[in-house]
Amino acid sequence: MDTILLSSKPIEISEYKTYKEATFMISVLDEWDLNGRMITKEAGEKYHKTIIGFPIVAKLIRDREGNPVDFRGHEMKIIQNEDGSIDYVFDTQAIGAVLDSWIEQREVDGYKGIKDCIMIKCKLWSDRFPDYFKILDKLWAENNVKTSWELTVDKCRNTIRGKIIEAFSFLGNTLLGES
Repeated sequence: MDTILLSSKPIEISEYKTYKEATFMISVLDEWDLNGRMITKEAGEKYHKTIIGFPIVAKLIRDREGNPVDFRGHEMKIIQNEDGSIDYVFDTQAIGAVLDSWIEQREVDGYKGIKDCIMIKCKLWSDRFPDYFKILDKLWAENNVKTSWELTVDKCRNTIRGKIIEAFSFLGNTLLGES
């Protein structure tokens, strides 16, 4: 079982009094990503809903005066226990949750034709984490919001080109910083 981290960008963000809703394209199915991984259409259709209820997380970076300046990454640490087993620990803050997931056909930059994509809608708790949203709003205004989702791979096939993911479950989606 592997933990895999893949990138995506938001499609839209809507603002409400106490929260924001964002729609993200998570993955293009049956196509290689930049990390040499592919989720098959069959696996995407079967497992995409495993992300519902999981968190949208971020790691806020502050300057010396305590002002928010950027997000980091997954902040994942691998810990080997005394019995030799391994645990994955994330040092991020949940700032929202995934509400829904679906497969949608879209045109996607970098790919030819219409592609099947995993999409998610999430609620982001802007009133609870205003410093995080100073950074998210800045990145959104610059068209520079990036995310990376986290999943556990239960079955994959290794090829010369990379990993073909055939069975998985999601762990969350992380907001990434500029650096």
